[in-house]
Parts: sequence; structure tokens; C-alpha cells
Amino acid sequence: MRLTKIVSTLGPASRGPEGIRALIEAGADVFRLNYSHAEYDVLERVIADIRRLSRELDRPVAILSDLQGPKF
Repeated sequence: MRLTKIVSTLGPASRGPEGIRALIEAGADVFRLNYSHAEYDVLERVIADIRRLSRELDRPVAILSDLQGPKF
């Protein structure tokens, strides 16, 4: 069992099903989604793709939601 986790930030170039699959196969354990720079409907689809591919590949994958904090 690895003690180190690989966190991958998904963006426009990597958030499609092919990109997510490739990252899981490469060893990604956690996907970071930046809620400040994406539309809700896109994030909903990405989350569904992560969950589906995690089941298909039989690899547990976490989702880290990066929410916008207060602006000073």
C-alpha cells in the first residue's frame, strides 16, 4: 500500500473521459476540481465521469473540491 497520494488537477485539457482514464491508469488517487473556473453543468459531468471510470477500473479515486475563499 502506498502512503503517498497523487493529486491531479483537472482542467479543460484533461477533464474529458479519455484524460480522466489516462490519469487514473497513471496512478492518480485524487482529482482536484477548481469551482472558481468551471461551470456547474461541466463539473457535474466531470464528477459523473470520475465515478464511472473509478468503478470501471476498480480503483478508488477521491474528489477534492476547491471552493473560492473570501477575497481581500
